[in-house]
Amino acid sequence: MRAVVYDRFGAPPVVTEIERPQCPPHGAVIKVEATGVCRSDWHGWQGHDADITELPHVPGHELAGEVRAVGHAALSETVVDVDVSRYVETPMISPPPRADESSLAGGTHLGTVREHVTPEGHAAYLHGIGETLPVYQQFVHPGALLRMVNAVLFRNVAMGPWIHTSSVCRYLAPAPVPTTLTAHGVVTDRYERNGKSYVRFDALVLAGERPVVEVDHVAIYDLGAGGA
Repeated sequence: MRAVVYDRFGAPPVVTEIERPQCPPHGAVIKVEATGVCRSDWHGWQGHDADITELPHVPGHELAGEVRAVGHAALSETVVDVDVSRYVETPMISPPPRADESSLAGGTHLGTVREHVTPEGHAAYLHGIGETLPVYQQFVHPGALLRMVNAVLFRNVAMGPWIHTSSVCRYLAPAPVPTTLTAHGVVTDRYERNGKSYVRFDALVLAGERPVVEVDHVAIYDLGAGGA
């Protein structure tokens, strides 16, 4: 199959033939009909994304297409094991402190974020992103769940321009509409790379009392003198 590939950071991407992917148990294979390239893809191409550890790499994560295969695993009626003791109810600090090595030190519990999801509000979100799949009239869209995780960062520390660079999501259960979403976060790492300041944190989003997604989240919270 054809894909856009680069084999080293900063090298010109090329369209070439690659092997067809194998469908993982918890994943899906999608025939991509259209895709965009956003600023986070540029950062990956430049070598700024610590999660890109293998080359060659196929960029692009904002895509549309046709599902061609799904994994054999399915969501269970029982909640997948997750260490919920790591995630505790934490009040936000007002006003939020400046994002730095102190406020984002490893082990810091970020303030808990809570949001009520109504059918009307979720319908407006789906309209805004152009989502038409009927399933998301019943369940909270994954993008809305990830937006909760972003809120765990930007509602707890004061930042200038910042960039969400990557997320590794472990979906645990569907979140019904309506519901109340709660997001907890704990900082796992903070580091400097290429003149920019990064924070990495784990987050857990719950629908009511039920965990629905656990996320390993990375963001650039300070772009440095060079900007984006």
